[in-house]
Amino acid sequence: MLIQSLDNLLNQEKQPLDFTLNGLLKSHVGMLIAAPNIGKSHLAMCLAMEHSSSMVLLGMCANKKPAKTLIVSSEDSAQILQNRMEEKLVNCSVALKNELKQNLHFMTDVEPLVIPPEGSMQEQEAHKLYVQKVMDTFSQFDLVIIDTVTESIGRCDEVKHDRHIKNVFQQMAQKSGASLLLVHHVNKDEIRGNQEITMASGAGLTSVMRLTKCLFTLKSKDNQLSIKYLKCNYLPSHENKEFNVEIKNGLTINPERVELKISKSRSIKNEAILNTPKSITLGGSLSTNETPKNNRNLREVL
Repeated sequence: MLIQSLDNLLNQEKQPLDFTLNGLLKSHVGMLIAAPNIGKSHLAMCLAMEHSSSMVLLGMCANKKPAKTLIVSSEDSAQILQNRMEEKLVNCSVALKNELKQNLHFMTDVEPLVIPPEGSMQEQEAHKLYVQKVMDTFSQFDLVIIDTVTESIGRCDEVKHDRHIKNVFQQMAQKSGASLLLVHHVNKDEIRGNQEITMASGAGLTSVMRLTKCLFTLKSKDNQLSIKYLKCNYLPSHENKEFNVEIKNGLTINPERVELKISKSRSIKNEAILNTPKSITLGGSLSTNETPKNNRNLREVL
C-alpha cells in the first residue's frame, strides 16, 4: 500500500507508458473478440507478424523494432499453422522472413492454462507448477497471443468461472511481464447479426472484459471488413477510430498504412500504382543481393 501527497505525486519523475500494441500496455491483458469464420485468427497472426518484424500490415503495433512474439494456438495444429504461414510469407523479402524466423514463435498441443478451482488438491498443485512454467516461457516474449480463450481454459465455464479465469490471466501478464492478447468469440445474437458488437459482446468472461483496457473487434458490414476499438482507455482520441482492412495475398492489412509505408520507403508519387498494385510490398529493408528479376517495370518491382 502506497500513500503519498499530491505534491509528491506530481514531483515524481514521469515515466513513459510502455505499450506493446496501440492501447495495450506491457504486463496487461487485451482482447480481440469477433464472430466465427470472420478471420480473427488470421488477424491475430498478422498482428504477430507485424509485431515481430519491421513490416507494416495494420499499423497497430507500438514497438519501434521487431520484438519477440508468441502465438499460443489452442485450436489449430502445427500443420495448419505451417500452411497459413507459408501462404502469408510468399510476398515477404528474405530480410523480413529472417526477422520473423528469429522473433515469431508458436506453442501448440497446449494443456489448459486455467482449470476449475473445484478440482482436487493434487490437481491444483500440479497445475500451479504448470502455470509457473508457462509464465517462465511467457517472460521471454513481449507479446503473447492466446487463440482462443475458450479452448485454452479447458473445463472452465466462461460464466461460472469468469472471475477465476480473469485472475489467472492477470497473474500471467503481471508476473511474466508480457502483454496477453486473448482471442475470443462473441454471443449468439452478435453471431447471427441481430445485435451490434459492443464491449459487452464477448461470450461470458465479463470480469476479463472489465479488466482489459484494450478491447477491439473485427467486423464485417456490406462485404467490408473493419477493425473497431470497443474499449481503449489508454489510446489517444485521434487513434480511436474504426478503420477498414482488406485481405491481400493471405494477409489482413490496413491499406492506408501499407500504402503510406510504401510511399515513404520508395518515394512513389504515382497514386494509380499505389492504389492498384499487382502485389504488395511490405515495409522493411530488402537484402542488397535481392534484385527483381529482369527489372521488367515499376509495377512488378512493387
